[in-house]
Amino acid sequence: MPLVFSEPVAKFDVTQEEDDIVTKVRKMLDLAIHAETPEAEANHAMVNAQRIMRKYNLDERTVRAAGAPRRGNLYSLTVTTTRGRKPSFWMWMRDVADAVSLAFPCKYFWNADIRFTFYGLDDTAHAAAAVFARYAQYIDDRVRQWDPFGGASRDFTVLRKERVAYCNGMVNGLIAAVRDEQQREQQRRRQLQEYVDLMERLAEEPDDLYEDMLQQQERELGLTRDSVGKELVAIDSLETEWKSAAEDIIKETTTKLRTAGTRTVSGGASASYNTGFQDGKRMRDQPALSSSSSAKQIKRE
Repeated sequence: MPLVFSEPVAKFDVTQEEDDIVTKVRKMLDLAIHAETPEAEANHAMVNAQRIMRKYNLDERTVRAAGAPRRGNLYSLTVTTTRGRKPSFWMWMRDVADAVSLAFPCKYFWNADIRFTFYGLDDTAHAAAAVFARYAQYIDDRVRQWDPFGGASRDFTVLRKERVAYCNGMVNGLIAAVRDEQQREQQRRRQLQEYVDLMERLAEEPDDLYEDMLQQQERELGLTRDSVGKELVAIDSLETEWKSAAEDIIKETTTKLRTAGTRTVSGGASASYNTGFQDGKRMRDQPALSSSSSAKQIKRE
């Protein structure tokens, strides 16, 4: 029976617009009370801050208590059949969630009601939940249509076995594609660090050999000396930010997190499994499935 995926629902009702407004007002208030701010500029900042607070029904204590804008959030979705029942064949979706949480990156947990929750940075967690639903829906549709016998087999038990093998192949293929991407990203990170180390060595010991090596790496990696540092900082800061956001979520929520460690789905050497494996790997190359920009409108609890 076809599966139905609810749209991702946010735990915390803090939109980006609200974040921006609170941040803007807080900066105005800080400017207004700063000792070195000229009197005219301080008065102007305070008037503007009060005007915006009146417009959005805020008070100074609320703005001050808000602290830094929220960056972390949880997005949950449930999976049912078209009849609103719990599907019997669904454990493979845990492995799809594993792959998605690696690709974006974020963390997730699930419960026995087949409710998957992704958490981390707000936009990343939402994108992960939306893409997870698209992947799982796509796999479910392909599995239900899979028939290696072309309709010739009347033994449903045999056909179901082939469909399970095809499903396992698709899931493992998706996981393999994401892991390949992770390895390429890690290799890129190592190359960037080697480039930076070489730049530091050249600064300490000017040498034509080091200069030639740098230029060769620039050509191979498509780098400039101004961009490499920015790329490294962006990579490191993203990893730090999403992990910090995930830790904050764990502290704030009272939900019992039920996680699933990455595992390898049992496969086999059947033609159905092998075909599914290749189809699963190709999923990462389909923008309609993998792009976070096509995520649906956010719903909030």
